[in-house]
Amino acid sequence: MFSTLTTFVARVFNYILEIMAQILRQIVAGPRVKHPETGLDLVYVTDNIIAMSMPAASGPKLYYRNPLHKVVEFLEKEHGDNWAVWEFRAEGTGYDDSAFHNRVFHSPWPDHHPPPFALIPNIMASMRNHLKQGDEKVAVVHCKAGKGRTGTVTCSYLISEEGWSKEDALERFTKKRMRPQFGAGVSIPSQLRYVDYVSRWVSTHNKIYVERSVEITEVHIWGLRENVKIAILGYVDEGKTIKNFHSFTKSERILVDADEEKNSQMVIYKPKTRVVLPTNDVCIDLEKRTKAAAGWTFVSALAHCWWNCYFEGAGATTTSGVFTQEWEKMDGLKGTLKKGIRIFDKIQIVWKVVPDQTPHTIGEPAPGEPVEGTHKALPNRAETEQIDPLSNRDLGLRPINPDDDSTSASKAPSLTNSMENLVLKDKEAAEREYRGDESETDTDSLRPSDSVSVAAKPTGTKIRGEDSISSPSTTNWTTSGSSTTTNPEAANNLPTITTTPPPQTPQEEKTPKQTIPIPIIPTDVVPTEDQPKIITASTGHGEVLISTEPEGDAKLGLKVGKLVQADPKEMAN
Repeated sequence: MFSTLTTFVARVFNYILEIMAQILRQIVAGPRVKHPETGLDLVYVTDNIIAMSMPAASGPKLYYRNPLHKVVEFLEKEHGDNWAVWEFRAEGTGYDDSAFHNRVFHSPWPDHHPPPFALIPNIMASMRNHLKQGDEKVAVVHCKAGKGRTGTVTCSYLISEEGWSKEDALERFTKKRMRPQFGAGVSIPSQLRYVDYVSRWVSTHNKIYVERSVEITEVHIWGLRENVKIAILGYVDEGKTIKNFHSFTKSERILVDADEEKNSQMVIYKPKTRVVLPTNDVCIDLEKRTKAAAGWTFVSALAHCWWNCYFEGAGATTTSGVFTQEWEKMDGLKGTLKKGIRIFDKIQIVWKVVPDQTPHTIGEPAPGEPVEGTHKALPNRAETEQIDPLSNRDLGLRPINPDDDSTSASKAPSLTNSMENLVLKDKEAAEREYRGDESETDTDSLRPSDSVSVAAKPTGTKIRGEDSISSPSTTNWTTSGSSTTTNPEAANNLPTITTTPPPQTPQEEKTPKQTIPIPIIPTDVVPTEDQPKIITASTGHGEVLISTEPEGDAKLGLKVGKLVQADPKEMAN
């Protein structure tokens, strides 16, 4: 009797665990479509190509990832021994190939980035050799979420081996992989650019690719803001690792033209030493930092962009060229389009082929010819700076390192409560004045912290792009027009006062009364007549927005806001 009861309780407990696991998998899958019968995070893009998220072999990941044994059970039930797996995880697969009967093709590269193009011919040929053996063959493709890297390869295969157009392939993957109204399957600009390269590799270059070493000779930037770090990155270790080949310093910068009214300032960076990358794949990375108090910097913008010199030129016959990119088309934070405040208008990178390096011609292997992948990534490398210097970056506060010329730094903990008592005022007007536009408003710089939420704009203002970051972690903290509202709980329940704005002219809109906590101003940040003001803002959770004047972005700092005094009259003004 007791054993029967124990068995019943165990079954109920396991059933509850399974239900909770299914709920967790649905939450993790988010906007991605799941298999309707099994609940696994996988879909049929075509009858022969399955896209899925990473499978978990053991540990807590079993409760929110695809359990590997259930994936194998599904594949064997539906397709017998006609399936094989292609994986692209430079972070490590987390499973042994024997779990998939050693039918795994490895070609890994870091998350949120396009593939080194030299990998494409072998990936395409290996999938073709498997799928063309018969209609019953199935290719299972996965990365981490089964979206960016998986979508790039899936669309590339449909273009190169099935004759699809680029547009049709991207649309098909989005339709099959994503839930309606949840965006595109392949959404990162650089990955989309490489899908276009695959289309040109097929139509223009007859599936011939020539790998070369390239040198970056100059970088031209229009509308560059202050305190922006610029670096050149590229792939090494068969594409599994991204290396910072050069970080530009102030001594390498030349100011060519400065027209502050038209914001047409152009800056040229010329490296003092040769910047040579081993492949055609190049990444330009930019990060804006503003010095704060007490040994901290505030990172308000992050952006990068990959391109391939072979396709940006005219193939192997082009030995030099210029790649041009605008701010709106740069890659954002961790696979998103969110980049923080606008830090430049247009950038050009001048490159040339290194003449003393022998190029390497890569053709797609012939049908039936054995194809090898690259080496499998070491287990559980994780998304660290060891493989990707961009992986752990975020907008926020970091320690100041005066000797650091790189573009990456580890994220710092939140500031103490003494820095949480500062607020932001009228940042929209500041950005308008800084950009020399009194009639229109940019949103590119309204949310430089991922814990800040920006309210909707008043009617008649212009919204540019979606390069802003928000999070539900901090509510009721907004910047709109010239009003500021702070969540009392987020501000440590500070006492509040109610202030009434000055009388409005008939043309002005009426502004409601504002309830503002009275912060205690740290004595070490109160400006004197001989010191530049420190204009900051706090979300109440340790993140602080900061600018200075007259140093740095002088115009922006002047209008961002001012230190709030404890005097009610001063606050009312």
